[in-house]
Amino acid sequence: MKLQAIKQELERLEDEYEAAKGFSLNITHNLHRMAEAVGLSEVLWSPKDIGITIAYQMIPLLEKGIKIL
Repeated sequence: MKLQAIKQELERLEDEYEAAKGFSLNITHNLHRMAEAVGLSEVLWSPKDIGITIAYQMIPLLEKGIKIL
């Protein structure tokens, strides 16, 4: 009885995880397109490629992108 309840709970959690994972992938895809449109794609996804090594170096670039949005 207890084992069956645990299995059901695991299945429920797996379903929720899969639903959340699919949702986050869609959000990421849309965010990437928006970031590209305002020049933030490299800042957010490839900061090292543009010489950013410390988070505070992102601030002026993020502020500029947010103003454009």
